[in-house]
Formats: sequence, structure tokens, C-alpha cells
Amino acid sequence: MIYALNVYDIIPGKEAVYAEYIEKAGPLAAGLNVRVVAAGQNPLRELSGQSRNHFVVAGFPDLAAFDSLMAALRLHDLHRLREAATENYIWTVYEAWGLSD
Repeated sequence: MIYALNVYDIIPGKEAVYAEYIEKAGPLAAGLNVRVVAAGQNPLRELSGQSRNHFVVAGFPDLAAFDSLMAALRLHDLHRLREAATENYIWTVYEAWGLSD
């Protein structure tokens, strides 16, 4: 299992564009056994640095599934929607970490 962390801002007035992106990207992700682990909005407290207004953590079976989702998003021209609706986007992929290790 690997995890992708996305932190970003939705551009004011572009909420409908982002909703369209989620609506179309969701089934592609689900078909690759990708699941949303957590999502949130409107930070309650900024701890350090520049905060973003939204975050999503998604779990992927492996890096191949992540790469397949990126390819599917390109094929369906969905990156265009995400880029039109968001800014300050950071997308980072992590290996699972068993804290008990």
C-alpha cells in the first residue's frame, strides 16, 4: 500500500469545475482500487508555513496503480479540470510506514 497526500486551494468561483473533476476522476480511481482515506477543508489552525484549504489522502495498492491513475487522468483530459480549478497544489506519494516498526 502507498499513500498520496494532496494539499491545495480551490480557486474561488471554480468549485463547479472541481466538482466535475471529482465526479469524473472518482470512477477511474475506484476501478484501480484506490480509496480516499481522509479528506478535509478549512484548516482550523495553521501550525507552520503556508496552509492550503483542502487536503485528500488516498490509498493505492501500489505505485503501478498510482501511475495507472495518472495515465487515465491524462487520457480523459482530467488534469485540465484539476489545473483549472485548483492552485497551490502539492501532490506527494509515500510508502506505508508501520509506526510499530
